[in-house]
Amino acid sequence: MSARLAADVGGTFTDLVVADGDGHLHAAKVPSTPGCFEVGVLGGLDALLAAAGVDAPSLRQVLHGTTAGTNAVLERAGPCTALVTTAGFRDVLEIGRLRTPTLYDLSYEKPAPLVPRRLRIEVDERMAPDGTPLRAPDLEGLAPALDAVVRAGARALAVCLVNAYANPEHERAVAAFAARRHPGLVVTASTEVSREIGEFERTSTAVVNAYLRPVLSAYLDRLAAGLAGRGIGAPLFVMQSSGGMMPSAEAARLPAHLLESGPAAGVLAAAAVARRLGIDEAISFDMGGTTAKASLVLRGEVAHAGELAVGTEISAASRLLRGGGYAVRLPVVDLAEIGAGGGSIARVDAGGGLRVGPVSAGADPGPACYGRGGTAATVTDANLLLGYVSPEYLAASGVAASRALAAAAIERDVAKPLGLSVDEAALAIHRVADQQMARVLRAVSTERGHAIDRFSLVVSGGSGALHAASLAETVRIGRVVVPPLAGVLSALGMLEAPVELSSTETVLLPLQRLDAAALGERVAALAGDQRRRLAAAGVDPAVLEVAVRADLRYLGQAFELSLDLPGARLDAAALDALADAFHRRHRDTYGHGRLGELELVRVRVATLAPCPAVVGAAASAKPPSESRRALFAGERVEVPVVGRAELSRPAPGPLLVDEPDTTIVVPPGWVAALDPSGSVVLERAA
Repeated sequence: MSARLAADVGGTFTDLVVADGDGHLHAAKVPSTPGCFEVGVLGGLDALLAAAGVDAPSLRQVLHGTTAGTNAVLERAGPCTALVTTAGFRDVLEIGRLRTPTLYDLSYEKPAPLVPRRLRIEVDERMAPDGTPLRAPDLEGLAPALDAVVRAGARALAVCLVNAYANPEHERAVAAFAARRHPGLVVTASTEVSREIGEFERTSTAVVNAYLRPVLSAYLDRLAAGLAGRGIGAPLFVMQSSGGMMPSAEAARLPAHLLESGPAAGVLAAAAVARRLGIDEAISFDMGGTTAKASLVLRGEVAHAGELAVGTEISAASRLLRGGGYAVRLPVVDLAEIGAGGGSIARVDAGGGLRVGPVSAGADPGPACYGRGGTAATVTDANLLLGYVSPEYLAASGVAASRALAAAAIERDVAKPLGLSVDEAALAIHRVADQQMARVLRAVSTERGHAIDRFSLVVSGGSGALHAASLAETVRIGRVVVPPLAGVLSALGMLEAPVELSSTETVLLPLQRLDAAALGERVAALAGDQRRRLAAAGVDPAVLEVAVRADLRYLGQAFELSLDLPGARLDAAALDALADAFHRRHRDTYGHGRLGELELVRVRVATLAPCPAVVGAAASAKPPSESRRALFAGERVEVPVVGRAELSRPAPGPLLVDEPDTTIVVPPGWVAALDPSGSVVLERAA
């Protein structure tokens, strides 16, 4: 018997799902272990395999999603990093783009660059925009500066030369020289990561990749060693921000691809749920312990973008929210993310206002109710006091929840400063968290011209179903879908994701003047390289497929839209169909279209191995109690507690649906019912 395992590491919990040889699913949720995330993964793996009756050596694939990269950027936990760039471009990281995410905030400051100016080196070289070498890099003059930054403590180096996207010859020469001169230096050439036009974005992407390489490669090495020590010889694949799995050796070399690793998997799974239920307009909403994420799913398709900002209050791929954080120009599932989750800390600010997040108690020390040293009031503490969280199921995840500790923290941090009762303070924390998370729902819908009340909310994450109905009320959404295994849906999404490598080629030509045959040759060359790399990672070449996405815009525009090229064909008929699809997408996105001639900015080529089908869902255990006192409509009432299987007929709220990985809160005015697909559907009562 062979099995597949997926593990998604979040800031608070690590979610694991194993599909056994018969396709049956088994799931577990265990506390994460910050600083050594692999410890939590391996410990949870041991317990889950034992419970599922699966022998470790029988695993044929291990899939992994991690927040280690995002955390390293947010916490500035990467190594000292240097940059080599073309003479005259030393300050491109500070100059960036003239945009901010908070247009009217005069006190806003951009985050400090990951590479300080003293560690940025200029090299005398020049490459023409068409790829013609004009002046070879002065390697002899570069040597003393390289020696100086290494003496200053640099362990990683990014190399980004102007116009290297057109011809990487000079950049490769500089990177090779630096690696020979200082063998201990981890060197990233920008064109290894992103071969796209845009000096600032390519530099920023290369710097983020260089900054993360020592951190992620060490982490993946420790995880691989732990797997090997358990007799697991299965290949390890890591989830990318784009929604595909990457061989771990590639992930260690290109960690910038992993920044939205877990959230991307959650969106893939939510899109699959929307397709099964026939929902054309859905918003994927994932609330974990540290962050909340949202993404638009139209007609069952996941939206993609070509850039992400990371390390800011609200991270988003949307062009409307760029300007904060560090730009990463790579394919990414188009989502918005904010620091609001179960572990988000509640506090009263100097002006007497209640704030929730973005700082989180995380897994260590965790919310006050966990009794692990955390003393700050959090959203989880509030939900426990409100009666929404099941203490018994938290205990099953290795967490002993104390109502007394939660009450003490909320009384001290929120209730007394605001002159509220503990219950009132807990409800206020819950509602403010909803308002925070409503920002990401609007960021992917109304701020892009979509009427949010037409959408259904597809919910995932350990805390998502606790807030789903009240959050839907906040933004006027009338239907909520909670799929099976919602609390571990990101891990489940990895089991449904393809293994994938992708590359980008800058084109910058009007569509009408494009030489389709020549472009086809370039695409074939990229696909051939990807095929060789995947075969080296043990992927069967016979199952590989090629997908091509095209980024287009109207001539004169500064932003592009990304579309699939059906069948990866590049003949005249395919390009005509692509133009028609772009006009429709532009109208859907901006409300108007057919503005003139089209320009093909770049093509993204992906070679992928489709995933095997996942069959069935984990059985839902019977809740340990039949009722629980919970706060609804301002008063505590005895609320029925049921299992998912008991919703074969519609049941009105107030109602609590307890499951091992989450709890579904059905407030008054809502009705819950079990869909034939196994999802619980909540709708506002007529």
